[in-house]
Amino acid sequence: SDRRTMALLGRPPVAQTVCLFAVFAQRACFSSCRASWEFLGSQRNWDAVSRILRNAVARRAPQLPTADAGDWPWAPPALPELSDALRRPRTRDTWAVTVAYDGTAFHGYAWQPDVRTVEGCLQDGLSPLLEGRHTLILQCAGRTDAGVSALGQVVSFYSWPTLSECDIRAAVDACRPGSLSALGVRRVPRSFHATFAAAWRWYVYLLPLGSASELDVEALDARLRPLVGPGRDMAALGRRLPAGKSTVCHLLHCSAAPVVLEPSPGELVPAVRFDIVGDRFIRGQVRTLVATAVESVLTAPGAGPLDVLDRATSGDRTRTASLAPAAGLCLYGTGYGAAGAGPLRPVSR
Repeated sequence: SDRRTMALLGRPPVAQTVCLFAVFAQRACFSSCRASWEFLGSQRNWDAVSRILRNAVARRAPQLPTADAGDWPWAPPALPELSDALRRPRTRDTWAVTVAYDGTAFHGYAWQPDVRTVEGCLQDGLSPLLEGRHTLILQCAGRTDAGVSALGQVVSFYSWPTLSECDIRAAVDACRPGSLSALGVRRVPRSFHATFAAAWRWYVYLLPLGSASELDVEALDARLRPLVGPGRDMAALGRRLPAGKSTVCHLLHCSAAPVVLEPSPGELVPAVRFDIVGDRFIRGQVRTLVATAVESVLTAPGAGPLDVLDRATSGDRTRTASLAPAAGLCLYGTGYGAAGAGPLRPVSR
């Protein structure tokens, strides 16, 4: 406020300069963030995005709208094969399950007391299969936040009782019909771990537009592509990070393209599809990156193609935007094996 600014003028000259700079910087940041927040706000047709993702989960059809036919095809995770030499004798089995879920039906992936979560539902559904012989321990490729959907989440667990793929699929499908389903089940090597074995995660963000010309998608794409490269410190994009956790991430692909959503026959909604692939992500990174890229195009149209990269690697969270709505985000796929394997072919258009 102006009163706060005037109060600072009573301080020594150096303190005045430092404190006044902080106040004006906060004002500029608030004004910039407000632009992206208003653009991404509730006036957007987020219901169309939610229906697209909900239909994909319910119909077991992971494909999402693309800019070009055949571009960015979804493929099941390439899980490691279990060699014949490891099949017998066995003491316990390790299973990997590819699951899809509608984020609006859950308070995130990770278990929480008194609310419905993906992990909680999976525990309730799969635990009876273990016949009380041991506790179910689940690992996952990525712990999604409340409202975030998934079409390529991978979970793993071990079992002492002998199970079948049909047993596991039926148990998962019965957890929350229409909102949570098993897309694939496979017995994998005992050492497999859904979190630590993952070479990359692939996120898709769908941003609905009022019109196809509402946002300069070409400029958006040009400012996202420079983020691809060696591991960089992305702390500025993180939110509510645990102390001591590494914030270095290696992005393998980062792009934006115009698409058309059709949540119901004849209902066409222009949108932007963001595809972001990386070896790992810190909390809030993808949603903050989407909002920051939108903010860059809206408030700094004359900035160069490195503007978003500069903000993302600045180490200063005040230079990045508030989180984009969770409704648009989907964990689309997970890769195991070489970091360059899997659906990373269309790296340029």
